[in-house]
Amino acid sequence: MRFRICDGLFDLVKMSAWRYLCISKIAVSTSATDWICALATVAARRLPERIRPLYFTQFEPRIRAAVELANPVVNTRPRWLGPPPDGLLFARRKLRRIRPEVVIVAYAWMTDALESLDSSVLKMVLTVDLLHERVRSFERLGMPPDGYLLSPDMEARMLGKAQVIVAIQDEEAQAFQRMLPDREVLTLPLPVVPQECGGRQIPGRILFVGSQASHNVEGLQWVLEEVWPTVVQAVPWAELHVCGEVCSRVGGLFPKVRFLGAVPNLGPEYAAAEVCLVPCTVGSGLKIKLIEALSFGRACVATRIGLQGLMELAGTAVALGDTPQEFGNAMCEILMKPSIRMAMEKAALDYVAARLSPEAVGQPFLERIARHVATRARLSQAAPTATRDPRQDEA
Repeated sequence: MRFRICDGLFDLVKMSAWRYLCISKIAVSTSATDWICALATVAARRLPERIRPLYFTQFEPRIRAAVELANPVVNTRPRWLGPPPDGLLFARRKLRRIRPEVVIVAYAWMTDALESLDSSVLKMVLTVDLLHERVRSFERLGMPPDGYLLSPDMEARMLGKAQVIVAIQDEEAQAFQRMLPDREVLTLPLPVVPQECGGRQIPGRILFVGSQASHNVEGLQWVLEEVWPTVVQAVPWAELHVCGEVCSRVGGLFPKVRFLGAVPNLGPEYAAAEVCLVPCTVGSGLKIKLIEALSFGRACVATRIGLQGLMELAGTAVALGDTPQEFGNAMCEILMKPSIRMAMEKAALDYVAARLSPEAVGQPFLERIARHVATRARLSQAAPTATRDPRQDEA
């Protein structure tokens, strides 16, 4: 398993990654289990389409279970306990060597890495979810939480180790401020730029993209079982394409649905789609699938949870539907009325350009860092320089 450091980032930073060997712009995993999973994914992409569902439902889960059994400490340690001890040691060793002015960690459970830093360092934590609220949303539907077993107090203690908490959307920023009134809170949504769609749209094409996370599985299963039959009946030319690892966890046979699995390039799928679906019934944060669909200028249908943090788009770029009837009616209206679809597509691109550009969303975050660096520089210049004792020169 490997990843490539993009050119812009490579020019700015020297990267170190735990359990990865960085060679120029390429970071290569040193874990045999990572390579086993990666090879299995590559092999699945080469299977004939009619065999892929069997692989996803029967073989891939067994491969992953065997991999986790082979390396239980790394793969099954609950994330809310913080990073594994050797990972934390790696981070602290790097921080001692670099002596940074600013440290940014991702996720509440990584704030243990901030404890060894002195008060002159700006400590920031990026949040992707309001984790205790995510747990509650699963409990309300009688679903087991997907690994984030945090109470409000536990989450507050973790986040309190940072000076600045960075929320992914405004509603959660307000919640974090109530939890920790003595901490600074910023909002940093996912930045995107408008994407070019190279191909033509196919009438009736609908797209769902998702990982195998439980909220994706639950939402897609809800659409397939409770919404899709009425859509196909009302719009006989409708066809649903499902992309991503979610295909490995959805069971059943459904007419006019293609499970494509992991797709190397989603651009053609977005280009062909007339509607993109965000049917989340549990969760928190900001839905990446929604932001991505908007960046391609696609009309979307979402549940209220799927639209969290972007509720201002309801009725413009996004049709809101919380019941099967509402969700299905919205899909049918977009498919059957091109004028409505095209207006939604324009609204999506306009919103992305005005509100989600890297410049628009990143400026407050960058200004906060620049302000800290400038303050440290002024304090350093103002500090008295120690005078040398002339007796030290006598020998």
